[in-house]
This record gives sequence, C-alpha cells and structure tokens, in this order.
Amino acid sequence: MSDIALIETARDFNRFYTNFLGLLNKAYLDTPFTLTDARILFEVGSHDGVSAAALVRDLQLDPAYLSRILKRFRAAGLIETSPHPADLRSQVIIVTNRGREQ
Repeated sequence: MSDIALIETARDFNRFYTNFLGLLNKAYLDTPFTLTDARILFEVGSHDGVSAAALVRDLQLDPAYLSRILKRFRAAGLIETSPHPADLRSQVIIVTNRGREQ
C-alpha cells in the first residue's frame, strides 16, 4: 500500500469513528459544550492560570477560534482573565467556580 493510500485509509477511519462517537456534535456528553469547548475548559481548570498563547500551543488551536470561545466563556461567567504580571499585554485565564461546576 502506498503512503498516500495509507494516509487516506487512516483519515477515513478517523472520520468514521468521529462521526460514530458523535465527537463533533454540539452537545458533547449531554453538555452544552463541544469537544473543543470541553478540552479548553478542562485545560484552563487544570492550571493555576494559563495564557491563551499556551492554550493555542498545547491544544494546537487557531488563535482566532480560541479567542471566540474564550469570549463566550467569559460572558457566561466560566472564566476570568487578568493581566499577566510579567507581560501586561498578555492575559492569565482562570476558571471560575461556575466554570468548575460545568
């Protein structure tokens, strides 16, 4: 089997099981969150404060996409941000008690 055929077979497998498990459905595990939302909320909650740049790097997300999700989380009271003490251009993100309850 050629490399291209092997890659296509792996992609077909991933697409099939992603759809089968419903990982891209809007309500992941009976929550209002997508899988990406849940990953972000979990990662932020796993740290004592994390930057958006670290989330982009660690979760391999598009910065604009992450920004929209964080804006939605902030509006829902799930996270809070504060200026990073070492770099006031950057924000430290923490999960609120409400966010932890989710």
